[in-house]
Amino acid sequence: MTGMFPSPKGRGTGTAWRSMITRKKTLIAAIPIILALVQGCAAASPALSVRPKLQIMPVVSGVTQEIEVELSAPGLRDGDVCELSVTAESGLGVLLTDDSPSSSEIASYRIGEPQRIVYRWAGPSPVGFPITETIAVSAPSLGVSSRVSFDVGINLNITAIRVPDDVEAGTPAQIDIEIADSLHPDADIGSILSDLGITPEIMLSLATQTESGDLKQAADSRIIAKFFEDTRAVNDMTYPGSSFTPGRLLRYQDGSVIWESADGTRPRVSPILPGKYVVVATLRSNSGGIGLKEMVSPQFEAVGGPVFSGDAQGVAASTIGILRALGHEYSWAGGDPSGVMPQLGAAMRRFALPTPVQTLGRYVQALTSSELEIGDLAGFISPFLRGFEGYGVLIATKGGVKAWEAAASDGTLYKNAPQGRVYEDERYVVIPFELGKNFTLSLSGSGSGAVSLWKIVPEGVNFKEYEAGNWEMEITVDGGVLFPKAEE
Repeated sequence: MTGMFPSPKGRGTGTAWRSMITRKKTLIAAIPIILALVQGCAAASPALSVRPKLQIMPVVSGVTQEIEVELSAPGLRDGDVCELSVTAESGLGVLLTDDSPSSSEIASYRIGEPQRIVYRWAGPSPVGFPITETIAVSAPSLGVSSRVSFDVGINLNITAIRVPDDVEAGTPAQIDIEIADSLHPDADIGSILSDLGITPEIMLSLATQTESGDLKQAADSRIIAKFFEDTRAVNDMTYPGSSFTPGRLLRYQDGSVIWESADGTRPRVSPILPGKYVVVATLRSNSGGIGLKEMVSPQFEAVGGPVFSGDAQGVAASTIGILRALGHEYSWAGGDPSGVMPQLGAAMRRFALPTPVQTLGRYVQALTSSELEIGDLAGFISPFLRGFEGYGVLIATKGGVKAWEAAASDGTLYKNAPQGRVYEDERYVVIPFELGKNFTLSLSGSGSGAVSLWKIVPEGVNFKEYEAGNWEMEITVDGGVLFPKAEE
């Protein structure tokens, strides 16, 4: 029996190979396919051509190899049929004709019509080394034969995660994930997988690393887990097994193979808070081999960007940049945003220059200038205020307002920024206030639309809408507590 299962050249010892075959007694042995013997096959100088479609065949459910056989001989006419013998020498492959097993193992080769033989791998997924399969084809009556070999199996691994040296907190930075097939490091594996419709998937998360080397999920990774630059809704990619993003592999001139999403987007990481981080990348592939591979990037430091510099213009620019880069569901991407937002609020509170009111006002005004809905933003701002101790903010729409003014409880009118605390643009009025200090808001309706108010404090959000009309009213804003629920 040892002659039937030769050791693959350069792929391991003959003993190890025979041992693996012994363990796989249920596998289908080498299958010769005898094509029908038909008169009219004698000819001089015949030629037999055998070509595999794939030089490297991944072990994937539904993926088969196609072997094209073409026979010619002077004196034979198109349509004549001849006997061929076909053998898969590894003993671990199944040979099929016409996409289905031959019940009698007899088929016909018709001169002038290339014969397609389908090969399917029936053994285990190669991991340590590829298996060389050899297909031997012969036409005994013509005294001609041919053999062709190809590799079976690939084994994808993450080989490098490259993070920029300089990463600013709040500013998305592109990272490169390098992938390699350990069985064929020099092959253009990306093209092979693409042609077969195989899409390696990546899941990413941010983590901090303890002194002992243990990984701890970064507190803000629930929010910044949208690593892709487009602003469409993207699944949260934080928790193991929660979501993988399908992609493709591109080979570059330096020989490296880089992973990209299916639409050609590179991953981008954006820690909100300064600190030291690592990126954890998990690879899941339907290309055979071990299912999940994980790699941790070198540790990198996210330094305090414009958000933490105390510069009001930097705060606004960084805020809008974060929102646009991380998508429409920025703050609620991972569910409850209460984990990181108090930390962000506390960090900005420490650098609040020249005053907390001005920093908060410009920050919230930057948020309202984005495309996000105010109702959604309110859920972002409330936990932020838990860290930005001692303050709340009122946001009012201007579309249905004819005139307005705000005043402290002693009657002193609030002025517009930069001298005052009111931040106004074409759509909204933003008024930061100290907790515990009431103020009044006088409004007159223009009749052109409803007027909406959001009072946002650390404990939550109150919302009130006034119907369109020509009315006047004075509203006392309680700066310390949420409005009580209206009686039904």
